[in-house]
Amino acid sequence: MPVLSIGSIRNMNNPTYIYVDNLYCTSILLYKNIAEGWGYNPWNWMNKSNISSAIEFEHNIIRKAKVVFCMGKWLTDFAKDYYKDCEHKFYTAYGGMNIQHMSDTSVKRRKNTVLFVGRDFYRKAGDIVFEAVNIVRQMYNKDIKLLIAGPNENPI
Repeated sequence: MPVLSIGSIRNMNNPTYIYVDNLYCTSILLYKNIAEGWGYNPWNWMNKSNISSAIEFEHNIIRKAKVVFCMGKWLTDFAKDYYKDCEHKFYTAYGGMNIQHMSDTSVKRRKNTVLFVGRDFYRKAGDIVFEAVNIVRQMYNKDIKLLIAGPNENPI
């Protein structure tokens, strides 16, 4: 039976389809560009030896996988370039909903509301969203509501 692995790389005997929002191989890019202000690196706690081992493990899993779906085109392109022997396995499958229209017209969109969704507030740049909402409030004197969903604790 095929297996869909979401959010992590797992070693399985069954045909595996992996859906990721990041890969260990991107840590090289993040470390290289952190000085340019890229900010948060989810693997900053790992030393170079750990990163090398994680990348090697990841590469072996990708070799065995049927397909790896990446949540963004930049990740797909980076992974294809980094894991050249597996480039045919990477496809972009954007996260989130892709709705053309809603058939239930009784649902009203709340104006001036920003929704942030993500368990890891800082990795998903929630602090930047918070700052942006405050800037819009101040610059345009707008009553904007920020809704935060996902973190276990209120990060603000």
